[in-house]
Amino acid sequence: MSFEAHSECIPFPHEGGGRAEHEPPATRGASTPIKPIRLALACNQCRKRKVRCDAQQPSCRNCSVRGDVCETSDPRKPGNFPAVRRRATRCCQKARGEAGKCLSPARHCLNTLTPAAGSSINSVLNPPGPSPDTSVDHTSPRARGVSRSSAIPGSSESPATSSWRTTRSERLGEDHFSWQSRAYQDVAEDQGQDVVQEHNTPEHETILTPDEAVNTDDPTTNKTKHLGASSVQSLFNFVDLHLARHGFSHATPLFKHGMLHTEEFPMPLMPKLLMLPDRQTLSIYIDAFFSRLWPIYPVIDRASFEADIEIVLGLQAAGSTSWQEQVTLSHIPALASVYALISLCMNEISRNSELSFDYLTASHSLHGHLTAIPYMASVQALFLLALALRAIAKDGQAWHVIGHAIRMAQSIGLYKSAAKHSSEDGFTLGCQPESLKERLWWSLFGLEKLMQLECGRPSIIDRIYDCLTVNYSDSTGSEHITPYFRAWVALSSIMGKISNRLYSHKFMGGSAEMLGAVAKLDQELLEWEDALPDTLKPRKPLTDHTGHDHKILATFLSQQYYQAQLSILRVAVIFPHQSIKREVEKNITSLPHHTRLLDGPLICANAARTLVTQSLQLADRELKSTLLNVSPTYLAAVILALGVLRQPNSRLVRSDIELLVSATEYIESWYLQRGFTSSFTQTCTHLRERMVSVFQRGNNSQKATATVVSSADSGCEMREGQLSQPAVLGSSDRSVLSGGGLARSSLQAVSVPSAVDPGVELFGDFEFEDLWNMTGLDFMVYDEENPLFAQ
Repeated sequence: MSFEAHSECIPFPHEGGGRAEHEPPATRGASTPIKPIRLALACNQCRKRKVRCDAQQPSCRNCSVRGDVCETSDPRKPGNFPAVRRRATRCCQKARGEAGKCLSPARHCLNTLTPAAGSSINSVLNPPGPSPDTSVDHTSPRARGVSRSSAIPGSSESPATSSWRTTRSERLGEDHFSWQSRAYQDVAEDQGQDVVQEHNTPEHETILTPDEAVNTDDPTTNKTKHLGASSVQSLFNFVDLHLARHGFSHATPLFKHGMLHTEEFPMPLMPKLLMLPDRQTLSIYIDAFFSRLWPIYPVIDRASFEADIEIVLGLQAAGSTSWQEQVTLSHIPALASVYALISLCMNEISRNSELSFDYLTASHSLHGHLTAIPYMASVQALFLLALALRAIAKDGQAWHVIGHAIRMAQSIGLYKSAAKHSSEDGFTLGCQPESLKERLWWSLFGLEKLMQLECGRPSIIDRIYDCLTVNYSDSTGSEHITPYFRAWVALSSIMGKISNRLYSHKFMGGSAEMLGAVAKLDQELLEWEDALPDTLKPRKPLTDHTGHDHKILATFLSQQYYQAQLSILRVAVIFPHQSIKREVEKNITSLPHHTRLLDGPLICANAARTLVTQSLQLADRELKSTLLNVSPTYLAAVILALGVLRQPNSRLVRSDIELLVSATEYIESWYLQRGFTSSFTQTCTHLRERMVSVFQRGNNSQKATATVVSSADSGCEMREGQLSQPAVLGSSDRSVLSGGGLARSSLQAVSVPSAVDPGVELFGDFEFEDLWNMTGLDFMVYDEENPLFAQ
């Protein structure tokens, strides 16, 4: 969609002949001094001292000089509501703002662009700077002359430039309609689709926006849950946009049917204490945990845990009813831990899901009691409970429990155990074995970062822990040193950076800043892989390891590696290749690893194929583990679908469709086994059936295309621009094209009109920044030093 489509938009009242009437004094004479606009909101310290504040970010000059923490709150909004220091607006700006309210949000933002930006929307991420007719100039002439390319990470930016960027960003966001939603609405309108706007959406509907996924069950119960831009559900919006061209309705709203299962738990009003199994059965469960789960999450010591079990078994010797009277509050953490481990390992090695759920319920019912004794044993119990909840796809409940465990761990100072090995470059896991406190803290860190990337919600652990250096010791004999654990913690730190830098950060520096962040994260992920011992490399987890346990552990690391890679490079799958290529070439001097950005679609496709293949091979071998969640496989299936829809002429389309069909069947079965309804798994069914339908349509249309090509070779006259390449080439079709003598250039020059033209790119008329904004940001607008909640 080009900007000419908006040429008939209603102009603002100040445009045209009325512009001089509101023209600022600076435009009438360069020598006329400009009185700076006062701040509408000062920081807390400057307001307390009654001194002049400024809009410099992340800290005002006064706080920077004094070394104070610069925080800003709005006294008109009592409570914990972070605010932004911003300048007041002049009367002419208010008039333009009121006039703009009558326009749709998407058209409003386009009309506020300067004439120089009429051919692209680079000003969204890479603003051209305030012009006299759109905003008041707060920058010096020298700052105004600085190129926008200075926004590349690592370059310097003047405080004035930072100031007006923050002001402009907040002003454009005052209507609570993000740039991502504006771009999404433009694309949807161009495709003739209706967009559900957040302002007018009934509470019982699921909001369709790439910013976040809002699932609402019932308007009378106010049951609402949010997922961020890194989630599979948010990415699924782009599949819907592609499939809408083929006449299919949106399938993303079906995700709301899984909300109740993952977010709620049927908790009994009174806790019920179950009898433990016999010692032999308990020994089997303990062995399974320490062989399959403990190497990744070593949160307990075996000797101490077995001692706790003996205490509980000693209490049970009094009888099935009288023993409960002897249980005290000090026994609760051990009971909750044992119940959670039994539930976890029942799902790990047996199929007794009903009894497993009973033990999980018993553990979860003690959650409140664990709160009453917030110490290390309770943190361990909460962590095991979170793992057991994730084992049955109760990820929403696990998110709440792990958050509580982290808060409790912070309150007892577990994070200080990691600080013992910190330096200017971050934290270090050295050659010495980690203590139990260190292992517990880093396990909490790893699980939370994984879930943060999967659901797109904000983390409660400080970003400084994302900077981690790991030493992989060769001495694996000690029970306190596990290379899997260290490799996983290092990978989870990169996942934290992905969430913070790509999905919780607003790129004010334009495509250069965004591509720089993508390239840097991709390089860090490659460095993580290179630093691994050969036995832990993610390439061949099923062939380079002997024993089921090691295959599962290696597959876990491999799948999380590919999930991180897809989360980093999915930008290359969303945008047309020419858009990526153009932006990379524009900023090639600041992108030393630009070739991987250009090869992003190929890298993502290979990662998705590998991920799906690993899951299917494990299923064929009947190897299952609660450690292996289905989320990476679901992400890979969506990436495969986007790859097929973006490149329908690829010779790998047929095999990718077959792989997609198998993947969605596997995902659907996984969710149904864990109690999800068929209403939710319809997302997989629709994706599978619709992709097959599009593929079959392509086969039918390519046969007609081949007939036209043969006619052209026989001497038939055709107008230029009326012959297209076939969507999928069979053996007979390739012989027609190759033997017909029609040059490739002729095929590209003509096309056949059809209802479904697979050669037309859905986003062909959009600039790079338009589509990047569609990928969405989450609840937070992050300056690297000062996180601000978006209102």
